[in-house]
Amino acid sequence: MDNEKNKVSGSKISRGQFIRNTALTAAGFYIVPRHVLGKGFVPPSDKLYIAAVGCGGEAENDIHHYVNAPKKNAVVAFLCDVDDRMAAPRRKELPKAKFYYDWR
Repeated sequence: MDNEKNKVSGSKISRGQFIRNTALTAAGFYIVPRHVLGKGFVPPSDKLYIAAVGCGGEAENDIHHYVNAPKKNAVVAFLCDVDDRMAAPRRKELPKAKFYYDWR
């Protein structure tokens, strides 16, 4: 029956060739050169998503440096602290960051 289908369509292609060609075509859509995306665009793979456990003391200093880094490749995406008083300034500074009380 497979031979009949190949004769009707006029092409002889193996399953392995089909899978390889399909995978290469799909990869071409996902692997795009940076210059095609436009100047100033930072692809998601070049971003660093940061989760801060603890928002006061030394963590406050670390978060401040990540936020004010010259390259905007670091994004503080998650904040976690059990003490609302320590977390309040960071929550106001980073409203898009999701906040959690429990690090687990």
